[in-house]
Amino acid sequence: MANQFLVKNTMADMRALSAIEIAALQNGTYDGVELLGYHEKGDTAAPIIYYLAPVSPDPGADDGGRVIAVQSNKLVHEFADQIDVRYFGVSATITDNTVQFQKLVNLAIVKGLNVYFDGFYAIKNIQIDQANNIKFYSNNGGLYQYVAGRNFINLTNSSKVTFEGLKIKGFGQFEIPQGESGTYYHNVYISDCSEISFDRCEVFNATRGGILSIRTNYLSVNNCRFYQNRSMFDLSYGYTHTKYDGRP
Repeated sequence: MANQFLVKNTMADMRALSAIEIAALQNGTYDGVELLGYHEKGDTAAPIIYYLAPVSPDPGADDGGRVIAVQSNKLVHEFADQIDVRYFGVSATITDNTVQFQKLVNLAIVKGLNVYFDGFYAIKNIQIDQANNIKFYSNNGGLYQYVAGRNFINLTNSSKVTFEGLKIKGFGQFEIPQGESGTYYHNVYISDCSEISFDRCEVFNATRGGILSIRTNYLSVNNCRFYQNRSMFDLSYGYTHTKYDGRP
């Protein structure tokens, strides 16, 4: 049975590997684990292979996508070029995808991977910090803010980040806490960045403005739609050092 893969239907099944199955991975009976889905069989774009990681160097903490801890062992899948969000367990059937989506974004930043959205997913908010030369893209998917809160997507200290074909839906109107500035309640908040672009995106239902950009050089917005944003503006680029190219 050498050079075969141990097949598991879901992530839960893979996390429940038996001691006998782990021993078969360790002794080479199986080359790795073929995972057919995340929450259920077939709910990812295609099956992927996880390999048993050596004890040293440590591949990192269990993040629910790239590294999976099973008993005292770790299984690893190295994503190349891009990550489909479904491989981190992000799902349209889940009320809050914030934790898993943030882990995915953190990996994408470190590895320089593009991020693909197959559906429309609920999160609270997200931090994209120190990203360089990556793209978040979809044909008709994106993110929506399921609960009232501060800036939905926070992009900071980053360069050459592209948002393409995404729907970005805010929570909508609610009473901002007394003493807080409306500056903190936009769909996309950009600061201290350069060469940021939005292409064919929909930015809507913001609590305040659609996109606020400060201390940023070269913001490009092309063929995007802004609507149902509650107050202030759809797109603001009037702060120091921001240059704008394109049209909403």
